[in-house]
Amino acid sequence: MSDEARDALLDALVIWAWKDHTQGQDVVDAACEALVAGLDSPALRDLAGLYPDTPNELLRLVAEDVVAELGLDLPVGDDALNLYVLRTQARKVLDGRTTPRELTEWAFSNRGARDSDEHELFVGALWEYEELDDMREHFGNGAPTHAEESAALDAHVRHMARALLEDPG
Repeated sequence: MSDEARDALLDALVIWAWKDHTQGQDVVDAACEALVAGLDSPALRDLAGLYPDTPNELLRLVAEDVVAELGLDLPVGDDALNLYVLRTQARKVLDGRTTPRELTEWAFSNRGARDSDEHELFVGALWEYEELDDMREHFGNGAPTHAEESAALDAHVRHMARALLEDPG
């Protein structure tokens, strides 16, 4: 059984739950990928075989069976769910699947009433990117420090992502 496949399936299930059970196709796709990678259970096979237009209630029931059969540990509560999803996004930066700036844009577009301090740090970094954009517009691309400051901000966001993943909380 592949730990990577298990983690990817868990990520898809958590993000799906975090988005109030929308975009079920991502969960079905993750189930298919998990089967190909060697994970198996009756509910996982059922989930992988569902159509994109399967009613959410049925999808949720099958997903709950997958969680139980595979012993997946889903975060409980809004705070834990939000932190898990933020960590999933941070991993994408460190894996090179997304850029540091895209992480800050994601954090901004996914703000909620009860965001964690960590989440707000990434939102704050977006404002720094935007200040750099304003400087570039004002001074042009030839501003000698723009590229250096952008690279430094990218490194800072990567550092925040790494710290978030290393924090056991």
